[in-house]
Amino acid sequence: MKLIFNFAVWILLLGALLAFFDHYLDEEDVYRKESNGQSSVYFVGEITPPKVDKALNLLRPDDKLIIDSGGGDMASAMRLGNFMIENNTVIEVLDLCMSSCANYLFVAASKKILNRSSLVVYHGGPRQANILKQLEAAFNGRNNLMSVGRLNYEMVIVENNLSDRVERLQQRSNCPQMMQIRDRFGQCVPFTAEIYLADLLQIEEQYYNKISPALDKNIPYYGQWNEYESIYQSYKYYGFYYDISSLRQMGVDNIEVKGKEWLPEANPFIDWVYQVRLN
Repeated sequence: MKLIFNFAVWILLLGALLAFFDHYLDEEDVYRKESNGQSSVYFVGEITPPKVDKALNLLRPDDKLIIDSGGGDMASAMRLGNFMIENNTVIEVLDLCMSSCANYLFVAASKKILNRSSLVVYHGGPRQANILKQLEAAFNGRNNLMSVGRLNYEMVIVENNLSDRVERLQQRSNCPQMMQIRDRFGQCVPFTAEIYLADLLQIEEQYYNKISPALDKNIPYYGQWNEYESIYQSYKYYGFYYDISSLRQMGVDNIEVKGKEWLPEANPFIDWVYQVRLN
């Protein structure tokens, strides 16, 4: 079902907090910088297909990726993450690495460097409880961001109408009826929200396995489950973060803190997130 991902993942954004970032970031760009013999590529702002294209054109195998991002497009983040996995790229978080940045870039790095007040913030993904309802609403052309999902507070389906993309997909699938695609057996089947979601879940699992079979695939979701569910569903917080011990427990290893002491409470964003600790 890879075809579905290639043509439909554009409707998913992992909550880029652009208004908030306009206040804190001086610029939104991707650029190369040399310092003390180390080449680094800076990635500032939303993760979008054009910016990932630019980053991949700039990145060399021995470069460090320095990032400050509220997240963005899932497919684009994975595309950049695949380069990182294959080239053992080091990542350094300046202030924030949130949403798709946390889900797919931070965990993909061979080494993760945190500055004194860096925050790595998660707020869900395709395994989120309300994603199927969001997809069903989007497929029916009636998606209202505030009625099914909450933009910035969780993973949200942001495209109201799939008709143009479905039409292109149908043309390539050569199926006789609208809203059909070919399955892995070559049969024309209805293109449903369930099929699309199943494909996304499979792609995320394969991506995490590529990073490491030991990586806990629930890392984007613990802060939405069990004792944290009511906090998440209050929609007072943009996401959650883990302490370093919990990250290591989930298989996120090789974390280094600049200056040795990590103080996330010094980040100006701290009042809009909550901490999750694993037992």
